[in-house]
Amino acid sequence: MTDKKTPYGTIHYGGPCKDDYGNIEIYDQPKLGGQVVRLQRPAMRSFNAAEERCGRPIPLSGSQRSCAFQTACHAKDPSRFADPDTSLHPRGLAIDVSTAISWLRKRKIKRALTHEGWKQARADEPWHWSYSVVG
Repeated sequence: MTDKKTPYGTIHYGGPCKDDYGNIEIYDQPKLGGQVVRLQRPAMRSFNAAEERCGRPIPLSGSQRSCAFQTACHAKDPSRFADPDTSLHPRGLAIDVSTAISWLRKRKIKRALTHEGWKQARADEPWHWSYSVVG
């Protein structure tokens, strides 16, 4: 496993996919009907800071995925879903922002996430964000 220091602590991002990274935190977004966000601690701290910048919760359609789920997604559509050994979703270092929001809200979220160390990895997936300290 490869570790990397970030402004919010050390993350684990290398090696084969596994379902327990030891520093995964769970955050329920009560104002959004209990959406569960699962991220490594430093990514969660960065995500929470981005929410504070936005002044309200950032609606997500996904965060951490199990290795089995990522494997199934990749097998079904390898052009859209990364291999579980390289994907940041199973590692708790990627989020999918809901697209069911206004363009103004999307712009505000984009600024906040970018400021807190997140990046959009693929131009064809504007909802997908990765904690950018990993690459």
